[in-house]
Amino acid sequence: MKSKTFDLSRRSIMLGSSAEAAFVAARARSGLAQSVPASINDIAKGATFRWIDTGGQKAVFFKKFFADYAADREVEVVYDPLP
Repeated sequence: MKSKTFDLSRRSIMLGSSAEAAFVAARARSGLAQSVPASINDIAKGATFRWIDTGGQKAVFFKKFFADYAADREVEVVYDPLP
């Protein structure tokens, strides 16, 4: 009885992983429209927008960004850094 051999080549791995990645991406896009929340632009004037963050380097950008955002949208942005 002849035994079956399994050909494990770089090409077969790349083709298989590319096909799987395309399948996963297609499934993600099909469910994306159902899982994305409403636009952040719909916050009512006078509302409070809470921002919770680790306080890392990106906070330097977001502090200025949310100050301008709050003034432009007439909302209050409350920053809560995590310990």
